[in-house]
Amino acid sequence: IVEYPGKLKEDALKNFKESVKTGYRGLGKAHRLMLLEEGLKYHRVGIPPNEAQFLETRRFQVAEIGRLFGISQLHKIGDLERATFSNIEEQNIDFVVDTIRPLIVNMEQEINYKLYAKKPFFAEFVIDGLLRGNITNRYQSYATARQWGWMNADDIRELENMNPLPDGQGQIYLVPMNMIPADQAALPILKEPTAKQDDDRIGKKSPEKRHDNRMALLRARTAKSYEQIFLDAAQKVMTREKTHVLKALEKHLGDRSLSSFDDWLEDFYREFKPFVAQTMKPAIIALAEAIRAIAAQEIGMEEKEAEVQRAIDGYIENQADRHVIRSRATIRQLIARAEEENLDTEELITERMETWEKERPKQIASDSSVAVASRIAKAVFIAGGIQYLRWVAIGSNTCPYCQELDGRIVGITQPFVAKDGALDSEDGTMNIHKPALEPPLHKGCVCTISPA
Repeated sequence: IVEYPGKLKEDALKNFKESVKTGYRGLGKAHRLMLLEEGLKYHRVGIPPNEAQFLETRRFQVAEIGRLFGISQLHKIGDLERATFSNIEEQNIDFVVDTIRPLIVNMEQEINYKLYAKKPFFAEFVIDGLLRGNITNRYQSYATARQWGWMNADDIRELENMNPLPDGQGQIYLVPMNMIPADQAALPILKEPTAKQDDDRIGKKSPEKRHDNRMALLRARTAKSYEQIFLDAAQKVMTREKTHVLKALEKHLGDRSLSSFDDWLEDFYREFKPFVAQTMKPAIIALAEAIRAIAAQEIGMEEKEAEVQRAIDGYIENQADRHVIRSRATIRQLIARAEEENLDTEELITERMETWEKERPKQIASDSSVAVASRIAKAVFIAGGIQYLRWVAIGSNTCPYCQELDGRIVGITQPFVAKDGALDSEDGTMNIHKPALEPPLHKGCVCTISPA
């Protein structure tokens, strides 16, 4: 940089620039010695080689100090030259293993030697918290530990600094139910009941409880594990539905035109149906594939995609139909009610849409996961030649109506409760308006079926 001690006039500055260009511009004139006149001063830019070498020496000293204390992970002492987003986690683990661990092992040995040599106690530093990886890796390792039965929910929650689940719920250990000890693999298979025995049992509860419901429980638990996926999809459906309906409501009712809003309602739900189907489809297919594998293993047959695919496609179509029909009919009922009772139509529908957005996704997730699991299992059983089904109530809080059905056996194409039938229990009578071919029997039902 060249500095002039005073202030150049415009013409002088222009002449100076031209002289610099003329004398030093171009490859042939570059690197010439520049003669400075009239008090011009040269200021150096950059770092001289000798000073640059000194800075490199300082960086080396940082590494040397780290080595003196057994710290090879220099990011711990402020040198981030070799630290990246991809390796910082591994460097942290390396710090714990190579730097911290040798020190605390020495401390543990000294404490145990001097304090607990002849006592049934020992000292140990718990450093699991220092080895915590990112949230994805942690949760994957927790899932493996939980699935294979060597950690329960409370163990995991303790590592995440969370309180235990209430009423001892977190003390339950889970194990894969589709695995058995090797010495049981050669046990003889139970004989199938004769046709006459099956005919005698149709429509009745099974009194002997000889059947093994382990696979049915596995299917039910698998369906439960997919509820969150269904919940996310259902939340997207309800959020979009609410947004469009309320926007149209404001537009049409602002013009005092209920008839135009009704026409819009018809067109909207006709076009909204494919969106419902496409949004719910990934969750349905994922659960269906999992249930298909379990059900096929349950009856000892190869998986048949054609039969199951028809069941999947049918359920996707039916669920989308039911959703738009219910929504459209409910909104029209609210409009009619507002006219009859002289209520604010916009306020009534807005309140219902907000309630739906909060509560309906949970109901859709619960009912859909149970329905898909039952529908796909039944399709596999039909493809495998199973002729009879048994209703299996799940859980200790089963409602009296499901308890009434528990163990009931029917032909695989017959309903457990016929259309316009009824179920009697200590809580009263439940009227069934459509054939109960498989669970869910009612909202919140978590029952399942098994081959009989």
